[in-house]
Amino acid sequence: MNIKIPEGLVTSREQTRTGFILFALEKNRRSPPVIESTKSFKILLLNAKAAKSLLKISEIRNALLTVSGLSDKALNYFKDKAVLSLIKKFLEPCRQVFCRRSGL
Repeated sequence: MNIKIPEGLVTSREQTRTGFILFALEKNRRSPPVIESTKSFKILLLNAKAAKSLLKISEIRNALLTVSGLSDKALNYFKDKAVLSLIKKFLEPCRQVFCRRSGL
């Protein structure tokens, strides 16, 4: 494909529409494992009596590290510190709201 005029760079409405539809279909195809993982995470989370007890649930350790907000490189050095910081700064202060919304 050789572009000879500036209009050759313009994407038609139909091509744009098709691209968005294909993207949405692909997201839907990939979502079931993420949804199931989230459901499992919620069940394990609801079984925790206190925020610090989340540290003892090995199945959610990677998820806690991910939401701690540190880069992958930093997590090589600060795993425990990252999770403890997440618990102290966010999970413990939100405990009342979390309990109310989850029915605890």
